[in-house]
Amino acid sequence: MAIKLLLSLLLGLALLVALVQWRAARHEARAEASHPPEGEIITVDGLPVHAKVIGSGPDLVLIHGASGNLRDFTMGFAERLSDRYRVIMFDRPGMGYTARLPGARGAWNPLGESPQEQAALLQKAADQLGVENPIVLGHSFGGAVALAWGCSGPKTPPRWCLSLRCQSHGPVGWAGFTTSAPRGLAVRFLSPPSPLSSPKAWCKAVLRRSLPRSPRPRAMPNISAPG
Repeated sequence: MAIKLLLSLLLGLALLVALVQWRAARHEARAEASHPPEGEIITVDGLPVHAKVIGSGPDLVLIHGASGNLRDFTMGFAERLSDRYRVIMFDRPGMGYTARLPGARGAWNPLGESPQEQAALLQKAADQLGVENPIVLGHSFGGAVALAWGCSGPKTPPRWCLSLRCQSHGPVGWAGFTTSAPRGLAVRFLSPPSPLSSPKAWCKAVLRRSLPRSPRPRAMPNISAPG
């Protein structure tokens, strides 16, 4: 009797898992049909990476935060930079149309790509796009990936690394940050208003404080360079 009950429970659990997976696949298919890729799909080490490039000028790489994709920057922010910069946006691994790295796949897999692994993949994608000496800007969790990019010593190292922390209220705050980045790499943490609560103020804060009009960013006060 106990064995039959156990088998029934296991069968019911298996059916439930199958139903959840089937419904998730349907939702995913509908989402992909209604929101196709906005850019191009690049193959990096056999993995698809979704990238979008607009504008012309010095290279500026934008890396989105957690639970987002490159569309986070296409609601006016990237367009406002495209007259002065060649803006390169990526879907991070497992987000949007960029695949997860081997070893981090599967609904039941507790592992995830580290910022260093994500940065390495995006660097290779950037190389394929001809990115040279870029400014790298990361929002929220993307800031960790941006810093990993700057600290890894890529073939085309960034000249300016910006990490944006999102806050829901208050004025723009500034703080220097000391990191193990290579000598000469400028690192800055920014705390603009939340792009969700006040998108216009968020865009203005970033444009005014982090991306000057000259192709090469001028020196800014309170930047802590590595010793």
